[in-house]
Amino acid sequence: MPLSAEGYFGHIKACLNQAFIQDHGTGESITLKEKIDGQSKPLTVSFPFQGEAFSINLDLKSTKKGEDPRLFRFLDDEAKPWAKKCDFVVFHRMPVGIYAYLIEFKSNGIDGAGIKAQLDASINWLKSLKQVVAHYYGHERELTVQKFVFSSNTNPRAYLDSHGKYLKADPTIRFYHYEALKGLSLGELENNMADEI
Repeated sequence: MPLSAEGYFGHIKACLNQAFIQDHGTGESITLKEKIDGQSKPLTVSFPFQGEAFSINLDLKSTKKGEDPRLFRFLDDEAKPWAKKCDFVVFHRMPVGIYAYLIEFKSNGIDGAGIKAQLDASINWLKSLKQVVAHYYGHERELTVQKFVFSSNTNPRAYLDSHGKYLKADPTIRFYHYEALKGLSLGELENNMADEI
């Protein structure tokens, strides 16, 4: 009998290093907090949610200088493809399945190629995580993956499609200005270009 979505969600959370979990989803909302260029204090975004959710700070910085934690402790991070990563991965279990939201925080700048590389590398991280669960626990389940970039850019038209929603560099990456996120729940983040892995 295949493992339920609730069971698989629990396996994912249990196998992750707790230091990377920024918000365990014990409240009524998930909060993402990150220091970005040009901001004097960390930027905070909160999303109410239904079901279960927790967030990973995939781009976690160490409090000790020069000791940033590695995603893969046994691999060299220096200029390697797995060293690229987005800021956050939010796992969200709803009755319809498990979603993984890959989220990159940006200030005013929108480097489409750089953002694409970070989010693509993060999909590979998710695939690796799924393989760990499959190899060590013997369970597999599909994840619905959506990619997002949040930015303070007030005139992003040059970087976006004709509808002003998706990046030209990668039409699977949904753009949101931070102001447009106010009042949205996690399940209301819109991205029609979801990927199943």
